[in-house]
Amino acid sequence: MTLQKKSDVYFYQLEQHANHYVVVDEDGVQLTYAQLAEQADLYAKSIARVDKARQLVFIQAENSVPALTAYLACLRHGHVALLLSVETDEEALQSLINSYHPNYVVKVDQRGLLKSRLASDKTINIHSDLALLMATSGSTGSPKVVRLSKQNLQTNAQSISDYLPISDNDTAITSLPLCYSYGLSVVNSHLLKGARLAVTTAKITERAFWQCISDAQVTSLAAVPFAYGALEKIRFNPLKYPALKYMTQAGGKLNEQQRDYVATLINQYSLPVYTMYGQTEATARMAYIKPDDFDGQHGAIGREIPGGKLSLFNQQGSLIHDDNVAGELVYQGPNVMMGYATSQVDLSKPNELTELATGDIAFRQDKQFYVTGRLNRLIKVLGVRIDLDSVESYLQTLAIKALCTGCDDRLLIAIESDISNIAPDDIKQTLLKKLSVNAAYIKFETVSQLPQLGNGKPDYTAVKGLFDGGGDVA
Repeated sequence: MTLQKKSDVYFYQLEQHANHYVVVDEDGVQLTYAQLAEQADLYAKSIARVDKARQLVFIQAENSVPALTAYLACLRHGHVALLLSVETDEEALQSLINSYHPNYVVKVDQRGLLKSRLASDKTINIHSDLALLMATSGSTGSPKVVRLSKQNLQTNAQSISDYLPISDNDTAITSLPLCYSYGLSVVNSHLLKGARLAVTTAKITERAFWQCISDAQVTSLAAVPFAYGALEKIRFNPLKYPALKYMTQAGGKLNEQQRDYVATLINQYSLPVYTMYGQTEATARMAYIKPDDFDGQHGAIGREIPGGKLSLFNQQGSLIHDDNVAGELVYQGPNVMMGYATSQVDLSKPNELTELATGDIAFRQDKQFYVTGRLNRLIKVLGVRIDLDSVESYLQTLAIKALCTGCDDRLLIAIESDISNIAPDDIKQTLLKKLSVNAAYIKFETVSQLPQLGNGKPDYTAVKGLFDGGGDVA
């Protein structure tokens, strides 16, 4: 699919839903699509230059109407935004500024107003297809970002709205950060369909979040695996929210307990849950499982999204045709990113990719795909190859919640203390038998809660930091 004109792209066409309400915030303030478009256009004028040069804009994107307005302003007027976590500290932010030299740095102040700081008035050479930058490393300040085009955003939003039952009568809630590709995909797909957004900064474990769901009559809820565990702990009862039509899950593999809970929601509460697989590099989504097809199998990701294609390749780079043969999962589709950037000079580069090597190891069975591990989550300890994801999965079978990292001279394991009733020494002995590794090369730390990034994914850098001289993180 090649985008030929503005009418092909959802963010240029907000006005076609003119008087339909698009957002309601936690204070009950509502905006129509026409009003949101007007606010976005007004903000774009405030950062416009006389020479009409495209601007690079850093947005510390909290879940708020002003942040959403700034994001849409950039898209609608050809500026390129880098969406950043509100948790990005000054040191990390300055590191990114030094790498990219943006024209503006934007955040929402305490009054709920957009505060734009001019950082540079120099013209930046930006490729005509480039529309958005997304960070892949939470709030760490890593300069590596994903370059996304208008076509990437449009086609992924369209694919999502093709397999999810989104209509212009639906309302999604901002349960995930805008700077996280999963959270942003919820926004984009609902804007494409003329649906509504309940905008809140409240967390899924807070009373204000559920009050917003009730007040706004939210019809869909997006959540990462950790959130499903939290929902079970707070005894979430879908029957209290009759407007809720379905839920979605992405952002990593569900563990056994979380899979069982999803099955409970589907089967006992008749609440459909669409489990999904994706990466920021694919503008969010690559595969999904319909609620009726959910069987709770470990690592199941289902089939390709509409318009996409999944394939498997062996270590020699040959296509795998047979079922139940593991290989690297490769995705093709119009939502594959243009490429990475690590500095301002990369913003002028054209599209560099036709497919995405995901780095995931998977196999196919009856046209469904199952992810078993990561290529870059392998270490060798004294010549013994260890798949860190497999170690985590094995510990899960022992009811041990853990995160594993390491380097080629040690395996580092953080254990959540209030989950496991097994002593670390006993866990070590069990792993020694399983892995055939000398005890001196396995290190443990016990924590009250396993570290996570702002998007709910495991924070392996923080795990490494628990160990003195832990080595390079895998």
